[in-house]
Amino acid sequence: MARAAYRQKSMNRTYRTVWNAARGAIVAVSELDRANGKGKAGERTVACCTGASAALKSVTLAVLGSMAMWSGGAAAQVAISGTNCPGSATATTNNGIAIGCGTNAALASGEIAIGGNVTASGVNSTAVGIFSQASAQAASAFGTSANASGSNSAALGPGAKSSGASSAAVGPFANASNAAAFAGGNAASASGSASVAIGSLSSASGDNSVSVGQSAVADSLGSAAVGSGAQATASGAVAFGSNSAASSANAIAVGYQSTATGTNSMGLMTNAIASGTQSIAVGTNSRSSGTSSVALGPTAQATNAAATAVGNAAKATGNTALAIGGQALASGDGTVAAGQGAGAGSTTANTGSVAIGVATGTLVSGAQNTAIGGGIASAMRGAGSGVTGTRNVALGSGDGTVTYDGTLAASAGSLVSGNDNVAIGTNAGIGVTASGTTSVGLNANASGTNAIAMGVGAQASGANSLSIGTGNVVSGANSAAIGDPSTVTGSGSYSLGNNNTINSNNAFVVGNGVSLPAGLDGAVVLGNASTVSAAVQTPNAVIGGATYNFAGGTPAAGDVVSVGSTAAPRQIQNVAAGRVSATSTDAINGSQLNASNLAIESLSTSTASSITSLSTSTSTGIGSLSTGLSSANSAIVSLSTSTSTVVGSLSTGIGSLSTGLSTTTSTITSLSTATSTSIGSLSTGLSSTNSSITSLSTGLSSTDSNLTSLSTATSTGISSLSTSLSSITNNNTNLGNSTAGAIGGGATYDPTTGTISAPSYVTYNSDGSTTINNNVGSAIDNINANGIKYFHANSTAPDSQALGLDSVAIGPNAISRVGGSIALGSGSVADRATVPASGIIRNGSASIPYDTTDQTLLGAVSVGDATSKTYRQITNVADGTGQQDAVTVRQLTGALQSFAVTGQKYFHANSTAADS
Repeated sequence: MARAAYRQKSMNRTYRTVWNAARGAIVAVSELDRANGKGKAGERTVACCTGASAALKSVTLAVLGSMAMWSGGAAAQVAISGTNCPGSATATTNNGIAIGCGTNAALASGEIAIGGNVTASGVNSTAVGIFSQASAQAASAFGTSANASGSNSAALGPGAKSSGASSAAVGPFANASNAAAFAGGNAASASGSASVAIGSLSSASGDNSVSVGQSAVADSLGSAAVGSGAQATASGAVAFGSNSAASSANAIAVGYQSTATGTNSMGLMTNAIASGTQSIAVGTNSRSSGTSSVALGPTAQATNAAATAVGNAAKATGNTALAIGGQALASGDGTVAAGQGAGAGSTTANTGSVAIGVATGTLVSGAQNTAIGGGIASAMRGAGSGVTGTRNVALGSGDGTVTYDGTLAASAGSLVSGNDNVAIGTNAGIGVTASGTTSVGLNANASGTNAIAMGVGAQASGANSLSIGTGNVVSGANSAAIGDPSTVTGSGSYSLGNNNTINSNNAFVVGNGVSLPAGLDGAVVLGNASTVSAAVQTPNAVIGGATYNFAGGTPAAGDVVSVGSTAAPRQIQNVAAGRVSATSTDAINGSQLNASNLAIESLSTSTASSITSLSTSTSTGIGSLSTGLSSANSAIVSLSTSTSTVVGSLSTGIGSLSTGLSTTTSTITSLSTATSTSIGSLSTGLSSTNSSITSLSTGLSSTDSNLTSLSTATSTGISSLSTSLSSITNNNTNLGNSTAGAIGGGATYDPTTGTISAPSYVTYNSDGSTTINNNVGSAIDNINANGIKYFHANSTAPDSQALGLDSVAIGPNAISRVGGSIALGSGSVADRATVPASGIIRNGSASIPYDTTDQTLLGAVSVGDATSKTYRQITNVADGTGQQDAVTVRQLTGALQSFAVTGQKYFHANSTAADS
């Protein structure tokens, strides 16, 4: 109480209260001041008190001084300093306040300087604290050595500096050095325009940048660093998280130690690194180093341009590669690996490949392969693993029964070294080394080039082979099996049906349960349970003592078609009629066989009837017949020499027969009539041709059948004769002998059996060899087909035609159209009429005279065809010697050479120089 009373008393002695009209308030002023500021009473240095009392009074006066400044109106200044100060407080401007030793508030109005050696030099500036400075308008500096040098700036804290206009530095040694900058925290620095640095040692040096956190740095335009040690060092970069770093334009790093070094990149999560331009790394320890790459997931890596890795430890190292799934690897350019472990261990050569599924496409070094399926990462490699070829497709999985490398199982399409293969199904197409194969089904495997295997366990190991069906095995090249289970080992063979086996080449089986052994190449087996054996060669057969040669009689072992078995044969129905000839190998249907049977029956009846009547009626007629046929026999023996002789002799014999029969009694009238008719037909047939004995058969049997069956039919007739005419055995014997003699060729009659042995005729073939014919028909056919001795042709073309009178056409399809003409050679045509004429053939300036009026023209000889422009040379011609002989090239050459050395009348030269 005593001290308070003292202070009141002292105040009353030193200060007094006065009315300040300008401020409209009572203010406390020194009693030493002069009212209204006159004289030097406006500046006083007050020294009072010491110790605690002095300090208390200083604070009181400072507060009162401030009140005086805020009141306005009066031009009052306050300068207060303590005792023993090295310098006094100075406040010389209006409303200035200077409190403390060496303080200065004397440079502008409204200044406040409080503390030792404090300077407030800006208008309305405030500096509070030892050595603090507020040097700009409305600047505020609070704290030891605080310095506010920017207008409207504020520096709060020891050593704090705000040099930028409207900037603020808060905290020890904080520094806001640019306009509107804010630095908050120990030694925080905001040097960029409108930048913000918050946190110990934080720095925001870029315009509009923000750094928040201890040692955080945002040093570029619009950058932001948030977190202890965070650094955003490029324009627009953002680093959010402790020790995060965004070092390229517009890069974003979010997370502890995350890094975004690529332009427009983003690294998100702990230790994520996005170093590629426009890349994204999201996940702990993720990496995106390629341009436009994306790594999403813990330790995911996208290391090439446009690569994408999604999943824990997923890795996309190829250009535009895609890896999705834990441990998935897309190593080649354009590759896709989707699924846990997909593509693991593959090389960079695995370009353009696709692997989808757990552990699919692992250890692949080939390009453009596709694998879809699943494995078990710890026990089974997925589809399409270990592939070294290109463009292979694998779809499926494995069941653990096929070993990959001794420790892991394999899946569909694994371990393939060939190209362009397809494997679909569990364990399908494993280990294929060929190319172009297709394996479809459980355990299906097509291992031959371009082979196809479809079905459970189907195998196709032959090149270009086809195996369709459960358990089918095709090892032959270009072979196929459809149905199950069948086996084909032969090349070019086909099996259609179930449970078939083919071990021969080029064989064909349609049916079930057929076994075709080796050695039957080309065989055909049709029908369920049909059997087959090697073909048996049958080149000829002996009928009635005669040998008949067959076309196609020497087939190979496999030249056989089977439609059934011995126990279960089959009919072949709806067979078209086959060709009937000596060279035909067509099948004969039932109607053709029926026609043959009818002809034989008719021949047998007719012959038996005629011979019975003949035997009953007369022996004289038979004698005459025998005589006539004997003559015919002689004629036939010399058939190849003179057919006309045969016809003449035979006609004479038939005339004798008619004479003999005309004298018979009335009991044989019918025989005479019937025989006359038959023999008349024979005579007519024989007289109409000089080349074919076929008409002999026609006359005897009243049928168009050739003599191929004559020996059989005659044998049947003679047998009937022997049975019915036992009373005239001698006559029958004579008849048989006569008939055999007429046939010739060594034929003989056996009276015991009533048969005639087959004859034997020698004919000549086109190649000069001979053929033994055992019947007249074969002999005639052979002559027609091959020619007679010294005259042969080898062709299947149409026959020649001699259309002109006295013309001759020789050769296949040769035609002589003009009288007396000759067409010589295959396809030759003689159609130019020859008329006697004379004239000149002109050739340029030369002329060649001709005259055909002095000789008789017999017709032209043609060796070609002018219409079709086909011609022949006439070679090996002797030099001509007569006027009408042909001239050879040699003669023509000599004639031309004579022109070159022999002069003409009045024109001669004797020189060896070049011609003029």
